[in-house]
Amino acid sequence: MNPRDATALGHLALYYAKKGDYSQAKDFVRRARAIDSSNVYLIYIAAILNTASGNSQAAVSDLRLALQEGFALADIQSEPEFSPFAGRSDFQNLLKEFSRAVR
Repeated sequence: MNPRDATALGHLALYYAKKGDYSQAKDFVRRARAIDSSNVYLIYIAAILNTASGNSQAAVSDLRLALQEGFALADIQSEPEFSPFAGRSDFQNLLKEFSRAVR
């Protein structure tokens, strides 16, 4: 693996987050974003990581940034990792705000 491949590092972050190793996942996403801070997929991965590790406020903030940078709303709405946010007003407001922007 190329250690300067931001996308590959992002995938590693996602894999470590899904197995519960949040420390390693955070390190990989930090390194990936240092290489390519404008990569919207990495912002999305950071949101998944923050969701999995229980940092919901940071996750919603990351989701807002990802949507502002052009990430697909439909992908966020269909991501099972965000199901814990279904009842959160900040998450629902975010979805409503960006669904109006898409129309």
